[in-house]
Amino acid sequence: MKKWILLLLVFSFTLGAQAQKRGKYKYKNKRNEHFSKRMVDPIYSVSQSTCKPWGLHFSLGATYTFTDLNPDEFSRSAGVDTTTTFKHDPRGRLGYYFDIGLLHIFKKRNPVVHYWDWALGLKHYAGAEDLKGSTTTSSGQEVGTLDGTGKWDNGYAFARINIHNVIQISKWNFIDNSFGWNVDYQIYGYKHNNQYSGDHITDNERFQGKLITGLHYRLGFGIKLKEGWFLEPWVEIPLFTAYEWNKGKPVIQWWSSWYMPFAVGVKLAILWKKDPNACPPVFTNPSDQDKSDQFQQQK
Repeated sequence: MKKWILLLLVFSFTLGAQAQKRGKYKYKNKRNEHFSKRMVDPIYSVSQSTCKPWGLHFSLGATYTFTDLNPDEFSRSAGVDTTTTFKHDPRGRLGYYFDIGLLHIFKKRNPVVHYWDWALGLKHYAGAEDLKGSTTTSSGQEVGTLDGTGKWDNGYAFARINIHNVIQISKWNFIDNSFGWNVDYQIYGYKHNNQYSGDHITDNERFQGKLITGLHYRLGFGIKLKEGWFLEPWVEIPLFTAYEWNKGKPVIQWWSSWYMPFAVGVKLAILWKKDPNACPPVFTNPSDQDKSDQFQQQK
C-alpha cells in the first residue's frame, strides 16, 4: 500500500509538469497570473477576473476502508492433542462524505502554492471483520469450526485545512495537488460496533478512540465551468496519523484488524463577485497605464 501511495504522488506531479511542457499555449512573463504561471489564458487572474480571490466551496462524496488482503493466521492449543487455527479477515465498507468551507487564492503569485482552503464537515467510516477457523487433532482430523462476524459504523465531525498547488493543463482544466491536516471526532457509532455474531476470539483486539488527527493528500482534476465557477472531482488518502498514535500508520483499528480510510468526491467552488462600482486603479506614471492596457489585452 505504501508503494502505491508513493507512485500516486510522483505520477500526479509528473503528469502536470509534462502537460505544461507540451502545452500549445503561449507564455508571457506576468507576475500576477496565478494558476498557469505564465499562461496567456489563466484559469484565474486577480487583475482580469470579475471575481474576488476568495469564495465558497463544498464537497459531496463517499468513503471506503481498505484492509489487509492477506491477514495473518494464528494457532493455539485447544486441549490435549488439538489445535485451533484461525484468522481475522477484515472487509471494507462504504460511507458518506460532506464538507463546506471557504477558499482563499493568494494575491501574489507563488511558484509552489496558489491557494488554501478550510472546511467543516461530516463523514462516515465503516468496516467488518470475519473470523474463520477450525480445530483439528494431531492426526489432522477436523473436530470443529469457527465462524463469526463483527461490523462497525462510525460517524465523525471534522475540520480540515489544505494548501494547494495548481497546474493548468488547458484553458479550462487543471490538476490540483494539496496536502492538508484534519481533526476528526467521532459523534456517533452504531449499536453493533461492539457486538460480534457467532464465534469471537479477542486476540490483539483494540478499538480506535474518538479523536483522530493527521496528514492527508488530495488529488483533484479541475474543470472551469465559467468565470469564478469550478467543478473538481477528487480523491483523498491519509498519509500519517498523529493521534491516536499507531506508529504513524494512517489506519483505524477496530476489533482485531486495521482499516485505511479512503475518500472520493466532487467539489464545487464559487468565487464571490467583485463590486462593479469599485473605483478603478489610479496610475501616477503613464508607463504603468500602458503596461496595464497591454496586460488586459492579452486575453
